Amino acid sequence: MRRFFFQLGCVILMGLLGASPNRAQDVQGDIYVEASVDNTTPFVGQQIIYTLRLYDAVGTTNPLYQPSDFDGFWRIDIGAVSQTTEQINGLTYTVTSIATALYPNQAGEISIQPASVVLPETVFRSRTTLSASPVLINVQPLPAGQPADFSGGVGSFELGATLDRQTASAGEPFTMQLTLSGTGNVEQLPPPTMPSGWRSTITPGQYTSQVRNGFVVGMRTYTILFYPQTLGKQILPTLSFSYFDLVERIYRSASTPSVEIEVTGTDLTSETAVQESIPDHLQLKPVQLFSESSLSLGLGFFAVVLVLPLVVVGSVLGWRWSDRNRRRQAALHKQKYALPNALQQIDQLKVLDVRSTYEQIDQILQLYVSNKLDATGIVKGKKDILSLMVANDVSDAALTTMMDLQVKVDEGLFAQPTHKISASEIQVMKDLLNSIDQQWERK
Repeated sequence: MRRFFFQLGCVILMGLLGASPNRAQDVQGDIYVEASVDNTTPFVGQQIIYTLRLYDAVGTTNPLYQPSDFDGFWRIDIGAVSQTTEQINGLTYTVTSIATALYPNQAGEISIQPASVVLPETVFRSRTTLSASPVLINVQPLPAGQPADFSGGVGSFELGATLDRQTASAGEPFTMQLTLSGTGNVEQLPPPTMPSGWRSTITPGQYTSQVRNGFVVGMRTYTILFYPQTLGKQILPTLSFSYFDLVERIYRSASTPSVEIEVTGTDLTSETAVQESIPDHLQLKPVQLFSESSLSLGLGFFAVVLVLPLVVVGSVLGWRWSDRNRRRQAALHKQKYALPNALQQIDQLKVLDVRSTYEQIDQILQLYVSNKLDATGIVKGKKDILSLMVANDVSDAALTTMMDLQVKVDEGLFAQPTHKISASEIQVMKDLLNSIDQQWERK
């Protein structure tokens, strides 16, 4: 009885004084939620952590988390749900915390609309929704003096690279694996700028993330093919990525070291190579011509003048055909290994929270279609995947299965943060991908 009057008095007193700014309580006064951010004055693009806490003194079962829409932010669900206990006003509360990483995309005041927790109906109470108060933050614009290659990175970043080799024959590309990692919004940042004077192609790899010291550290690896234009030793210049350092409040640049490479063989673009490609029986033979009569000399000279341009044109066309054939073979190679590579990448998934895992699967799916259609850099989302498949006359069965697979991915992206992806769900993804590839081949 004492406890009843004590709780009743608390309810009346709180009704008179009003709820605290970040809390919303139910009528019993023993369950409530509050929301907070770790930084109310971030810069544009700076990671902040939004945390919703459920305080429960009665042992509620199966509460359902409903996140805010986080309008004005790019968000990453950290997925980790922690529980602690606290003593407040003589009651012991189990405190469940759910954290979300946010990156503001505009300067000015932004109000984070309330996240909620839905308490299911029981014999003692009806279904109840507890909503935290909005959280107001004041986003600061980035200072002036941004470098020319600055693309919005804010935080701490590292840039690493490995080269598959340092010597290659003419016409063979060098392959670089470039890795960008940091506390900024790596998932949405464009790739680093490629060096001028080099012909190159870049393919974004899958994005992964992990939580370190309470912050999300993202990582993306890019595959870059460099095609050297000349023979001999040369320097592959550094690649750089500019960002705003939050500690020093200055713009910095992370970069890779320059690397010496050597290209051997025949330079097909040089004049010497074109002349060497002319067959011997068509070349001018000075000794024989001077030994003939003046008429023979005249006829031989005009014959060479007529034939030599044709030979040069033929050599250039031959080189172009060779280049096209090399590209075609590379495309066929990517198409052949699109499925095995995708399945291998799924097997090597870093299983984090469910959203991050399905984001990785989404990236693998996009890369699979890019390789299958030789459409590197074109596939950037689900609409691109379906549009390209339709444009390339892929079978209706493959299209239908692809849509089924995308539905599975969407379901995973919007699953509850506490859900962990299972081995059977991973296998469903692989089976659908196998089915798509088989139907694709039968077209």
